[in-house]
Amino acid sequence: FESAVQTTVAKLPEEFLDRVFSGDEEARQLRRFFIVYGGKDRPPLAKVDIDTLISWCGRQDDPEVWSILGAGINLWKTNDEDKSTSLSDEALKFLEAAPDPKAVLHGYAKRLGPTSWSGSEADIMQTRADAIRALSKNANAQIADAAEAVFIEKIKGIERIRSRERRREEEREQTFE
Repeated sequence: FESAVQTTVAKLPEEFLDRVFSGDEEARQLRRFFIVYGGKDRPPLAKVDIDTLISWCGRQDDPEVWSILGAGINLWKTNDEDKSTSLSDEALKFLEAAPDPKAVLHGYAKRLGPTSWSGSEADIMQTRADAIRALSKNANAQIADAAEAVFIEKIKGIERIRSRERRREEEREQTFE
């Protein structure tokens, strides 16, 4: 199903995007949710050419489209050698083209959590948050400031998850004893 949606969106990206942001508020909310959280393995906009997406966003009057659609592209890439995570080239290009980098980074931050995992959810989220924080050294001051601000906001949530994981592990150990 995901592959069929991605292929359809890639073939008719502008028509698809026009539809996502049309209709009444309830319909738009459901479609936006699909864009941000709809792909289990790969996001719905994964096959859309990033230049087409940037061009479409640039023609819209609603600045929110950048944040929503930014969350629907391939965001993360993992270095095979050291297993570090960074933003994908597409995500960087989209961010650099956006009029409000902070809004786009907030969209990216919606996808810090893994769709499936083994081990610590907080650890995975931390590596992704660190990828955002790495942008605080970006030459564009607006991107650098936004990256630091978004990282600080999200690290608090990661710490809550880490604390919850610790409590759950302690409860398991007590149950085992």
